[in-house]
Amino acid sequence: VVSGSSDLVSGSAGLSPATTGLATARGFRLAKAGRSLARSVTVAFNNNFVANRTTTPGGTGFASGALSSAGLLTLRGQLGDATALTTGLNLSQTNQAVVFVQPYTDKVSSFFGGIITIGDLGQPSRGGSIQSQATGLQWRKAPIALAKSYPAGFGIGSPLAVTGEVSRWVPVLSAEGLALSLGLDLRLIDVSYTAPTAAVYPSQVALRNTFSLVRIAPSNSVAWTAKATSSAGTFSGNLTLPVPAAKSAVSGVFLQDERFDTQIGVGVIRIPTDATGSFQTAGIRFDN
Repeated sequence: VVSGSSDLVSGSAGLSPATTGLATARGFRLAKAGRSLARSVTVAFNNNFVANRTTTPGGTGFASGALSSAGLLTLRGQLGDATALTTGLNLSQTNQAVVFVQPYTDKVSSFFGGIITIGDLGQPSRGGSIQSQATGLQWRKAPIALAKSYPAGFGIGSPLAVTGEVSRWVPVLSAEGLALSLGLDLRLIDVSYTAPTAAVYPSQVALRNTFSLVRIAPSNSVAWTAKATSSAGTFSGNLTLPVPAAKSAVSGVFLQDERFDTQIGVGVIRIPTDATGSFQTAGIRFDN
């Protein structure tokens, strides 16, 4: 249903991925010309389910990208199982967007999608809408026997629930500027984890002038190397875990907006489980 007096669209459609019956269709009008502006962003895909790493991914999905003056938001990052995510979203009159990607080899019943609020990125509020659609993302991976991670799939009976949250990203030229934009005290970052393995992980790192994130505590934690990329609002590096004695890739984004409170970063740790390339994921979180 499209109404001239509403910025929302509603109706019903055949389920996709197909099962039986009809699904509720929701949407909105695209943003009017002149309501968008060029702006860099980072995105956290926070899990609304109990992640245990072994049967459900422990990582927190993330993305970074940019909103164009034409209202196209391009994003690149990873889902919580370390699957690559690349997509383009269209800004709507409600400052929301529809997400739908199928990043797995199974294109019948695997998906990641829903509605995300892009929010206030500085676009003019006049001419916007006071209406909005209910937000939320759903995530399902069907069993894929040859998959290197989670071959049994997840979210089969009921898709896993995820919330997408967008932060403005203002690129900074110096480590001091990055520390100020994240509200760091003495450039220290507290680190916590979701579904980690039985190892001693770094609980605090420090931001150096070279944008390196140096392990501070505890002194007996596993080896860690990481670096921030201030232009994109991302970080990457490695942890060397005692089992299986291999490097575990760490990737994520920073979050500058104050509405995230103490949370200033999220990401994924890709943990090898054998020598064939199989892996599981844990989550990482930064706080100021």
